[in-house]
Amino acid sequence: MVLVGTNMAAALRPAGVLLRDRRQELLILTVRSAIKRMDAGKRPAPDPGSGDFGAGNSEWYMVAQGPVSHGGASRVQPQQQLPQKQPNVPEAPDLKFSRGTGHIGYFWVLNIRDDEVMRKLKLGEIRKPKTGILMLNMGGPETVGEVHDFLLRLFLDRDLITLPVQNKLGPFIAKRRTPKIQEQYRRIGGGSPIKMWTSKQGEGMVKLLDELSPHTAPHKYYIGFRYVHPLTEEAVEEMERDGLERAIAFTQYPQYSCSTTGSSLNAIYRYYNEVGKKPTMKWSTIDRWPTHPLLIQFALCWVQSGPPEPQPGLPVLLLEPGLPVLLLEASDGKRGGFQCFADHILKELDHFPLEKRREVVILFSAHSLPMSVVNRGDPYPQEVGATVQRVMEKLGFSNPYRLVWQSKVGPMPWLGPLTDEAIRGLCERGRKNILLVPIAFTSDHIETLYELDIEYSQVLANECGVENIRRAESLNGNPLFSKALADLVHSHIQSNERCSTQLTLSCPLCVNPVCRETKSFFSSQQL
Repeated sequence: MVLVGTNMAAALRPAGVLLRDRRQELLILTVRSAIKRMDAGKRPAPDPGSGDFGAGNSEWYMVAQGPVSHGGASRVQPQQQLPQKQPNVPEAPDLKFSRGTGHIGYFWVLNIRDDEVMRKLKLGEIRKPKTGILMLNMGGPETVGEVHDFLLRLFLDRDLITLPVQNKLGPFIAKRRTPKIQEQYRRIGGGSPIKMWTSKQGEGMVKLLDELSPHTAPHKYYIGFRYVHPLTEEAVEEMERDGLERAIAFTQYPQYSCSTTGSSLNAIYRYYNEVGKKPTMKWSTIDRWPTHPLLIQFALCWVQSGPPEPQPGLPVLLLEPGLPVLLLEASDGKRGGFQCFADHILKELDHFPLEKRREVVILFSAHSLPMSVVNRGDPYPQEVGATVQRVMEKLGFSNPYRLVWQSKVGPMPWLGPLTDEAIRGLCERGRKNILLVPIAFTSDHIETLYELDIEYSQVLANECGVENIRRAESLNGNPLFSKALADLVHSHIQSNERCSTQLTLSCPLCVNPVCRETKSFFSSQQL
């Protein structure tokens, strides 16, 4: 439970929240693991063993195991020493903790000055989450110092890449590549923004979900990265401690691959298998969404002279003379508009000289995959192609386009043509107006900010004599993308689906027995 100082008790007593059992409903601040440990801060925390805990120090409150004390701080016995990990308050993410030390060892301190949080505590508006959405992704190092561990986990993941004597070769490759990759992260600001964008997307998603699906609210998002903290298994552990009723593993890769989404789902299965216990919550998964309408968008664009004939009730918007856009009805009866991928393509095409706009080549760039994985039957190439096809259909095939692949590692054959080779080839053939579209990435990270923006759009473009090259903006903090995520989860909840039909099928030449166990884990859940 919670041990609070006199000042906090005094602040809450007028609202009556510390009376009887109600205090336990509102202030269940149990000690939990956290993503990062936080130091005690610039000012010292009070010693909980002293008699003046909380006196004259109204922003600090001790969190410990034991009953709530509203008459003053209770002395903490040595056997009540807390773990050296930060508490987590899923019902109130705004609460900030710091670590202090006293004669009992480590303890955790709650810094609460936020008026809105205090208001919620007084009014009893903080509720335990009921449905958790685990946002799965590869992740990226937030600092240059995290690059080595990121690469080490990546090259040791046999779901992603299979190497001979991987436990030795993986660390060797990670160590060798670290300086080069660190320099790339320095060029983009010192770290990956993917956690920041995932958090913003998650916040927008759960806010909408609480309105769309009140019977499964409150909803809480969790971040589960494969190669940096918070790791997938750490997120699952946190979800279990939060006592959720329902858990949804939501891949942030629109197109499924055994090496990306499959690896993240395998990590969930391995967590339960290794700890030797069954889930206390009901699991399901959104394992792919390559053609979701809000991902693609509902606008149809013509690059022909003269506007199309307007249809009753459907507005026509003219971006430029000769470049009309007819807004169509979405499948759910709501207006479509400039949304997600097609929205960003239209926005970037608008920057090309008008006389060149029709000849702009759209290069849809996705992370490549080893041919050894493709030849086992991995559906990734087809699903990326499906996204590209739907986007071009909505654009009315207004421009020439190709699907290309980036981020190849090592000498073995990978999916091609590679993005850099395609740019060179187009320039050699006189096609020097190019729009790059990161079709398999929903948030900016090293592959968009460095590989596409610097390596290709600056260095390579100068070498090849490109006239105009632009990169379509990633979905990042676009509120329409948060709406798409909320719509996906809401539809998934309504369908009562455990996983997609496609997830139940193993690749014809699958060599990973864990994949089969993972598929069985999700398909056998009782919702």
